[in-house]
Amino acid sequence: MYKRQVGERPSLVLLDVCMPGLDGLGFCYELHSSPETANIPVIFISGRGEPADLDLARVVGAEDYLVKPLDPAELLRRVQRLLGH
Repeated sequence: MYKRQVGERPSLVLLDVCMPGLDGLGFCYELHSSPETANIPVIFISGRGEPADLDLARVVGAEDYLVKPLDPAELLRRVQRLLGH
């Protein structure tokens, strides 16, 4: 689980579904289970691109999902959209 430092709060989180230990789906679920971090937007970046993968990411609270390989410019557009830039 992510242990934040006092005063730290990310504006956005980029996650891969496959990570060691707690996978990205579990991390996203935990992040959005806490009132303090529930509103932090999450974008998944994954090699998994089946509709069920995207649906599961949305169920745990992800705002967006990109399938690898990805276009860096597209990632930047989506980050800017979520941050209101």
